[in-house]
Amino acid sequence: MTLRLAVTGLLLLAGTGGALDLEVEPAFPVRGAEARITVAHEGSPVPGAEVRALYRPNSEVSADQEIGRTDASGAVAWVPDDAGIVEIHVESDAGAAFRPVSVRFSGPPVPGLLVLILAGVILFGGNLFFVVYGVLRARD
Repeated sequence: MTLRLAVTGLLLLAGTGGALDLEVEPAFPVRGAEARITVAHEGSPVPGAEVRALYRPNSEVSADQEIGRTDASGAVAWVPDDAGIVEIHVESDAGAAFRPVSVRFSGPPVPGLLVLILAGVILFGGNLFFVVYGVLRARD
């Protein structure tokens, strides 16, 4: 029985071939800028593979986006909608693969910087007030 399972497992592994290779160029795409996704199987391009993006995976607010199908060279263009962690999923007759990608902001996020500056002013300004108040009170 175990010999039969082992032989069946080896036959299944031998029939599946290698996994899909998934490349994203640039490695860290920028939100709103075009990136190129290339899919290959054992060194050959995979045309017609379905490519999808899952924004914020493993989150309650994850969003799925259909990117499209690869062309004859195994590539598809993608313009990321949002910055953060994105999983690129590919499915074709040759198999399936996924790859996590970190999408960057095109520049520093202005609202985030404003919150950081406001928090610093409140924290350090409050501390400065109490230090000055304590020094002036100690003089009296």
